[in-house]
Amino acid sequence: MSAIQDALRRAQAQREAKKGNALPGMVSEKPFGSRRRRRLAAAAAAAAVLVAGAWLGAKALVGEDVPSRAAVAAVAGTTQPPKEASAASAVPPPPAVPKQPPQTTASPAAPAAGQPLSALKKQARAQAPAPAGQARPGGWPQARPYPFSPAERKGMVTDLYQKGRQAQLSGDLSRAAQLYTQALNVSGGQHAPSANNLGVIQLSQGQYDVAGQSFSRAMAVSPAYADPVYNMACLYAKKGDNTLALQYLEKAVGLNPEAADWAREDPDLEAVSSSPAFQRLVGKQEQ
Repeated sequence: MSAIQDALRRAQAQREAKKGNALPGMVSEKPFGSRRRRRLAAAAAAAAVLVAGAWLGAKALVGEDVPSRAAVAAVAGTTQPPKEASAASAVPPPPAVPKQPPQTTASPAAPAAGQPLSALKKQARAQAPAPAGQARPGGWPQARPYPFSPAERKGMVTDLYQKGRQAQLSGDLSRAAQLYTQALNVSGGQHAPSANNLGVIQLSQGQYDVAGQSFSRAMAVSPAYADPVYNMACLYAKKGDNTLALQYLEKAVGLNPEAADWAREDPDLEAVSSSPAFQRLVGKQEQ
């Protein structure tokens, strides 16, 4: 009977061990407190989630930035990474609109302290747009109302003319034409040497019409100036009008006898060089 009772007692002990109620002195297959620890851990995790939710709600009420899901998981003590949003449910951000720079109106540079008044006027003149290097149809207008005195304007015209001569002698005809045109604009078309030299450049470039306007302007400003009269003779000789060419040549020799010397070596007058009138004008000065 003792063997049967021992077997029954062991079977009862095994059943009690499975239920978590092992008898004293009996060793159960599982620790008695394992299920309780799991319940406590689950309750602690739930409490952490509740605390994290309350914290997020408080931050949303006061208008602060809500942390990311990863930060919430760190606060709650969970180790599971946040689920990534699917490509279908993801909403793309709106395209960034480039900022347009504010439009400002360019203003002239402020003059330096102690700069003389004449330098300021030259600076204002330099900022004015330069016209094209051709004579204007109908002549030049009256002198522009620049803030210069007559003496200052005369000095500027002389300076522009001298720079134009230097550019012309060095072969920079484009720059020379610009400087001559600027001198004419400052003087209101009243500088005969600039008009004459501008016409010479235009004649060399085959611009007969505008060259004739420049020579006519120079003759109108200074009727006793022989150079534009002589150049007008060259212009008509190149155009094939020998009659007008000889008339202007005769007038030029009358204003300045040196024009006969110019005519002997000038290829622009080759078309009339064999005429008796030309030989008479040139030979008369050789006697």
